[in-house]
Amino acid sequence: MFSKIQQKRLGIYYIVDECRQNRSILTIKGWMCSSKYKLKNVHFLIEDQNKNRFSIKGKYGIIRNDVYQELKLDNAQKSGFYAQAVVENIKEYSVWIVFTYENKRYRLHLGKVVNDEESSKDAEGRIAEIESTEKVIDIVEKLEKKNSCIFKFPKEYYAQSVDIIVPVYNAESSIGYCLNSITSQTYTNLEIIISI
Repeated sequence: MFSKIQQKRLGIYYIVDECRQNRSILTIKGWMCSSKYKLKNVHFLIEDQNKNRFSIKGKYGIIRNDVYQELKLDNAQKSGFYAQAVVENIKEYSVWIVFTYENKRYRLHLGKVVNDEESSKDAEGRIAEIESTEKVIDIVEKLEKKNSCIFKFPKEYYAQSVDIIVPVYNAESSIGYCLNSITSQTYTNLEIIISI
């Protein structure tokens, strides 16, 4: 367990952005950092009502510029965490984040999840981590480093027209600007439908 005294002594800051189950997918998202120490061996622990424990590796060290700008701590820049897992036949469970400092393990309670879906009484509870691929993380990191992104329309669709529907209500003064904006795009095979 992790007490408020330990939290203050280690200088731990954290926020849980998401800790919920949608259908059978548990998503854990947020950030955690220390003002004094670099956290190591960060992973997640799920404990059901029968005290069965399941460990999830997840991903820790995701860039969180928003946290860094708010706290102005070096450890805050790569403080983001993220994990997903398939959870089946477990009605209620607690989620913890576990980390190591000076060879001592600490765990911090992130939340309690109650699953509303029907579970089979005969089936055993199962938790399986959904691995996040490095390619996905690399794309996210690249997008975070860029201020803007340019998306180009795939060339195989150039022969097809694109329908643009513009709903209009009391827009006499701005319809010209709207149509100019649409027609000045690089893709020119357009069909513009104005809905009044």
